[in-house]
Amino acid sequence: MIPWLYKNKYYIIDCCYYKISISNLLEDECYANFSLNLLKFGFCCGYICNDNYLCVSDYTKNCIRMWDLVNKEICKEIEYEGRFGYGIIPWNNKYTILGCESGIVIIDVEKEKMIKKIELDNTEVKGVKKLKIDGLGECLIVSDNKYNIKLYRI
Repeated sequence: MIPWLYKNKYYIIDCCYYKISISNLLEDECYANFSLNLLKFGFCCGYICNDNYLCVSDYTKNCIRMWDLVNKEICKEIEYEGRFGYGIIPWNNKYTILGCESGIVIIDVEKEKMIKKIELDNTEVKGVKKLKIDGLGECLIVSDNKYNIKLYRI
């Protein structure tokens, strides 16, 4: 679930397998439901960027999508090499890092293209988080399907 503040109201965004639901739980209001069932894709996770945009990974189509939450429409779709995007985070307001079946993918959101893929020993990356560590700087912590947690400098 992802919190979102819009017009002084707090919403919760839930990225489910075939739908994104946005609700104001305090006022029992459904702001929007986004789905593309005809394309048979699944949302896995996401984050808010630039206040009113939602960046989500597509679990089955190997792309990320940027949703304009105010206009309730897709404004970008960026494909990447890899399968099954599980974890997604912003990096320095320009890049998106995605954990997927075969490793880590780095996407330049401004240029709308994948710029790097880092293979990680045939493990599925299930989660990614950004950390700042004294002496190391900005790092990426990764969890995988083999119950390992690893730290990478990017």
